[in-house]
Amino acid sequence: MKIASPRLLWLLVLLVPIVLVLIRNYGFGRHDLRVLGGRGRGQELGNVYLVKSFFSGLFFCLFYVFAVLSLAGISWGQTPSEDDRNGLDIVLAVDVSRSMLAQDVKPSRLDRSRDIIRGLLRELPGTRYGLDVFKGTGSPAIPITEDRMAIESFLDYLSPRVLTSPGTDLERGLDTALAMFPSATGRFRAVILFTDGESQEGNPFAAADRAQKLGIPVFTVMAGTSQGTTIPVGDGSVIRGSNGEPVVSRANIGVLDDIARVSGGSEFQLSDPAVFGSLLSAVQRYAGEKAIGGFRLTDVLRYRIFLGLSLLFLLFSLAVRVVKWKNTF
Repeated sequence: MKIASPRLLWLLVLLVPIVLVLIRNYGFGRHDLRVLGGRGRGQELGNVYLVKSFFSGLFFCLFYVFAVLSLAGISWGQTPSEDDRNGLDIVLAVDVSRSMLAQDVKPSRLDRSRDIIRGLLRELPGTRYGLDVFKGTGSPAIPITEDRMAIESFLDYLSPRVLTSPGTDLERGLDTALAMFPSATGRFRAVILFTDGESQEGNPFAAADRAQKLGIPVFTVMAGTSQGTTIPVGDGSVIRGSNGEPVVSRANIGVLDDIARVSGGSEFQLSDPAVFGSLLSAVQRYAGEKAIGGFRLTDVLRYRIFLGLSLLFLLFSLAVRVVKWKNTF
């Protein structure tokens, strides 16, 4: 069972004041009946009023509960439906931390990633692209668009200077990419992640799991090698640690392989001379398989059941009050 809008269930808390109001109204009504009925009929009228008030209030509360449940979007079970989606949206998530300046992949991890992205922009017609850059946080640099020139122009300025946050947080980078897709779209979706896999913060596997639940595969491109290398600063020197020794940045293939596996994507290595062709083929294959699949499983919404019950109990609540109970007591 799934609930589309679980926050709406908090409306059930309002049952408490509703019940208190019903009890208060019952007390006022019983007092008025005693005044109007006098000693002779006061007890008889009070008994009828008690029963009618109880059932009317009970049915009204049930009406409210099922009305809230219908609004919450509860579903269970799945049914095959025709998949009429077409086109592909890709978010390019690029790590711009300083480790991406390492040159174990020539001319550098970041420059090589930039070259691959430019190739993808030219080879996938009909595809819309968005650009997400991240370090310690993520930033949607270019929203999903058909304007490829806008992305190409931004690539010229891609460097660690575009973001000021320190460190690397793969989870935030992936979450930013996932949030860039339009909420209502008839297109297929995918993320292509360029990073060396180093992440000082966050849980990238949690983000990969969220991607899998959204049906968005993450194609990871490992920028760098497991042997690693130093990180140049730009003046001929390299970044050094607190102990004065050069910092060696090593690509974390295990993390990237797990992200791809969990999300339903594939993992590639930027150091592979055939990486562009392999990545392009994988994305084309993904889009092609989805386009000819024909059907997809969709959750079956059960709001009609709860809506029908809520209207039925509302009718019962009104009927109890309206219908005259003669010779009942």
